[in-house]
Amino acid sequence: MRPHMKNFFLRGLVGFVLVTGIAFAAKPVAIPSDLEGIQIGTTAAGGEKYALSLTATPDELHIVYRGANGRDAQVVFTRKKAGDLVAALDKYLEWEQLATSRGEVLTKRIASVPSISGFNVYVGFKSLEAGRHALQMGIRSKLLGDSSGSAAGIVDLLMDRPNVEKLRALAVRFQKGEPLTEAGDVYR
Repeated sequence: MRPHMKNFFLRGLVGFVLVTGIAFAAKPVAIPSDLEGIQIGTTAAGGEKYALSLTATPDELHIVYRGANGRDAQVVFTRKKAGDLVAALDKYLEWEQLATSRGEVLTKRIASVPSISGFNVYVGFKSLEAGRHALQMGIRSKLLGDSSGSAAGIVDLLMDRPNVEKLRALAVRFQKGEPLTEAGDVYR
Protein backbone atom coordinates (compact mmCIF):
# COMPACT_ATOMS: atom_id res chain seq x y z
CA MET A 1 0.00 0.00 0.00
CA ARG A 2 1.31 3.46 -0.86
CA PRO A 3 2.13 5.82 2.04
CA HIS A 4 -0.65 8.30 1.19
CA MET A 5 -3.17 5.46 0.83
CA LYS A 6 -2.05 3.99 4.15
CA ASN A 7 -2.39 7.41 5.80
CA PHE A 8 -5.87 7.86 4.27
CA PHE A 9 -6.92 4.38 5.44
CA LEU A 10 -5.66 5.01 9.01
CA ARG A 11 -7.43 8.37 9.22
CA GLY A 12 -10.65 6.76 8.01
CA LEU A 13 -10.32 3.94 10.53
CA VAL A 14 -9.68 6.36 13.42
CA GLY A 15 -12.66 8.48 12.34
CA PHE A 16 -14.90 5.40 12.18
CA VAL A 17 -13.84 4.28 15.65
CA LEU A 18 -14.47 7.74 17.10
CA VAL A 19 -17.90 8.08 15.48
CA THR A 20 -19.05 4.59 16.47
CA GLY A 21 -17.62 5.01 19.96
CA ILE A 22 -19.63 8.19 20.43
CA ALA A 23 -22.75 6.61 18.94
CA PHE A 24 -22.56 3.59 21.24
CA ALA A 25 -21.55 5.45 24.41
CA ALA A 26 -23.93 4.80 27.27
CA LYS A 27 -26.64 7.43 27.44
CA PRO A 28 -27.64 8.68 30.89
CA VAL A 29 -30.85 7.20 32.26
CA ALA A 30 -33.09 9.17 34.60
CA ILE A 31 -33.25 7.61 38.06
CA PRO A 32 -36.57 7.98 39.89
CA SER A 33 -35.77 9.49 43.27
CA ASP A 34 -37.29 11.33 46.18
CA LEU A 35 -33.93 12.79 47.23
CA GLU A 36 -34.04 16.42 48.34
CA GLY A 37 -31.48 19.15 48.79
CA ILE A 38 -31.66 22.14 51.12
CA GLN A 39 -31.38 25.68 49.80
CA ILE A 40 -30.20 28.13 52.45
CA GLY A 41 -30.94 31.83 52.26
CA THR A 42 -34.61 31.51 51.37
CA THR A 43 -37.47 32.97 53.37
CA ALA A 44 -38.33 29.49 54.66
CA ALA A 45 -37.12 28.93 58.21
CA GLY A 46 -33.97 26.81 58.07
CA GLY A 47 -33.94 26.70 54.29
CA GLU A 48 -36.17 25.33 51.57
CA LYS A 49 -36.12 21.70 50.44
CA TYR A 50 -36.21 20.96 46.74
CA ALA A 51 -36.15 17.83 44.56
CA LEU A 52 -32.83 16.60 43.18
CA SER A 53 -32.52 15.10 39.72
CA LEU A 54 -30.50 11.90 39.28
CA THR A 55 -29.18 10.25 36.13
CA ALA A 56 -26.77 7.37 35.65
CA THR A 57 -24.76 5.51 33.08
CA PRO A 58 -23.19 2.13 33.88
CA ASP A 59 -20.09 3.97 35.16
CA GLU A 60 -21.34 7.34 36.47
CA LEU A 61 -23.95 8.66 38.89
CA HIS A 62 -24.96 12.31 38.36
CA ILE A 63 -26.78 14.35 41.02
CA VAL A 64 -28.16 17.60 39.62
CA TYR A 65 -29.05 20.35 42.10
CA ARG A 66 -29.81 24.08 42.26
CA GLY A 67 -26.71 26.10 41.71
CA ALA A 68 -26.11 29.84 41.78
CA ASN A 69 -28.51 32.20 39.98
CA GLY A 70 -31.02 29.43 39.26
CA ARG A 71 -28.58 27.42 37.15
CA ASP A 72 -28.26 23.69 37.63
CA ALA A 73 -25.03 22.32 39.04
CA GLN A 74 -24.01 18.70 39.48
CA VAL A 75 -21.73 16.33 41.26
CA VAL A 76 -20.63 13.17 39.47
CA PHE A 77 -19.49 9.95 41.08
CA THR A 78 -17.85 7.07 39.23
CA ARG A 79 -18.56 3.43 40.01
CA LYS A 80 -14.84 2.93 40.57
CA LYS A 81 -14.89 5.49 43.42
CA ALA A 82 -18.39 4.71 44.78
CA GLY A 83 -16.78 3.05 47.82
CA ASP A 84 -15.13 6.38 48.67
CA LEU A 85 -18.55 8.06 48.50
CA VAL A 86 -20.12 5.42 50.77
CA ALA A 87 -17.28 5.84 53.30
CA ALA A 88 -17.75 9.64 53.28
CA LEU A 89 -21.52 9.27 53.78
CA ASP A 90 -20.90 6.87 56.67
CA LYS A 91 -18.55 9.42 58.26
CA TYR A 92 -21.21 12.15 57.92
CA LEU A 93 -23.84 9.91 59.56
CA GLU A 94 -21.44 9.14 62.43
CA TRP A 95 -20.54 12.82 62.94
CA GLU A 96 -24.16 13.96 62.64
CA GLN A 97 -25.23 11.65 65.45
CA LEU A 98 -22.29 12.75 67.61
CA ALA A 99 -22.74 16.50 66.98
CA THR A 100 -26.49 16.27 67.60
CA SER A 101 -26.06 14.40 70.89
CA ARG A 102 -23.39 16.87 72.07
CA GLY A 103 -25.17 20.00 70.81
CA GLU A 104 -22.12 21.05 68.81
CA VAL A 105 -21.92 23.31 65.77
CA LEU A 106 -19.10 22.75 63.30
CA THR A 107 -18.04 22.82 59.67
CA LYS A 108 -15.43 20.25 58.68
CA ARG A 109 -14.11 18.50 55.57
CA ILE A 110 -14.87 14.78 55.45
CA ALA A 111 -13.34 13.67 52.15
CA SER A 112 -12.46 14.54 48.60
CA VAL A 113 -13.87 11.89 46.24
CA PRO A 114 -12.27 11.69 42.77
CA SER A 115 -14.78 12.50 40.04
CA ILE A 116 -14.41 12.96 36.27
CA SER A 117 -12.37 15.28 34.04
CA GLY A 118 -9.78 16.23 36.64
CA PHE A 119 -12.25 17.18 39.36
CA ASN A 120 -13.01 15.98 42.87
CA VAL A 121 -16.23 16.11 44.85
CA TYR A 122 -15.70 17.88 48.17
CA VAL A 123 -17.72 16.16 50.91
CA GLY A 124 -18.10 18.02 54.17
CA PHE A 125 -20.07 18.34 57.39
CA LYS A 126 -21.87 21.65 57.93
CA SER A 127 -23.92 22.64 60.96
CA LEU A 128 -26.83 24.85 59.98
CA GLU A 129 -27.61 25.49 63.66
CA ALA A 130 -27.31 23.53 66.91
CA GLY A 131 -28.96 20.15 66.38
CA ARG A 132 -29.36 20.63 62.61
CA HIS A 133 -26.57 19.47 60.34
CA ALA A 134 -26.13 18.96 56.61
CA LEU A 135 -23.91 17.00 54.28
CA GLN A 136 -22.16 19.47 51.96
CA MET A 137 -21.01 18.37 48.49
CA GLY A 138 -19.59 20.32 45.59
CA ILE A 139 -17.28 19.97 42.63
CA ARG A 140 -13.67 21.07 43.14
CA SER A 141 -10.59 21.39 40.96
CA LYS A 142 -7.84 18.90 41.79
CA LEU A 143 -5.30 21.65 41.14
CA LEU A 144 -6.94 24.41 43.19
CA GLY A 145 -8.16 22.31 46.12
CA ASP A 146 -11.18 22.33 48.42
CA SER A 147 -11.82 26.09 48.28
CA SER A 148 -11.93 26.27 44.47
CA GLY A 149 -15.72 25.82 44.24
CA SER A 150 -16.66 28.60 46.62
CA ALA A 151 -13.98 30.85 45.15
CA ALA A 152 -15.56 30.38 41.72
CA GLY A 153 -19.04 31.18 43.08
CA ILE A 154 -20.29 27.60 42.83
CA VAL A 155 -23.01 26.78 45.34
CA ASP A 156 -22.66 23.43 47.09
CA LEU A 157 -25.37 20.81 47.53
CA LEU A 158 -26.69 20.45 51.09
CA MET A 159 -28.62 17.39 52.31
CA ASP A 160 -30.10 16.45 55.69
CA ARG A 161 -29.69 13.10 57.42
CA PRO A 162 -32.78 11.31 55.97
CA ASN A 163 -31.67 12.22 52.44
CA VAL A 164 -28.06 11.20 53.13
CA GLU A 165 -29.36 7.79 54.25
CA LYS A 166 -31.30 7.44 50.97
CA LEU A 167 -28.24 8.53 48.97
CA ARG A 168 -26.09 6.02 50.82
CA ALA A 169 -28.47 3.16 49.93
CA LEU A 170 -28.42 4.29 46.29
CA ALA A 171 -24.60 4.59 46.29
CA VAL A 172 -24.23 1.05 47.66
CA ARG A 173 -26.48 -0.30 44.88
CA PHE A 174 -24.54 1.71 42.29
CA GLN A 175 -21.24 0.38 43.64
CA LYS A 176 -22.50 -3.20 43.36
CA GLY A 177 -23.74 -2.65 39.80
CA GLU A 178 -27.37 -3.21 40.77
CA PRO A 179 -30.17 -1.57 38.74
CA LEU A 180 -31.12 1.90 39.96
CA THR A 181 -34.41 2.29 38.09
CA GLU A 182 -37.82 1.25 39.39
CA ALA A 183 -38.04 -1.65 36.95
CA GLY A 184 -34.71 -2.85 38.30
CA ASP A 185 -36.13 -2.72 41.83
CA VAL A 186 -39.14 -4.84 40.90
CA TYR A 187 -37.15 -7.54 39.13
CA ARG A 188 -34.21 -7.81 41.52
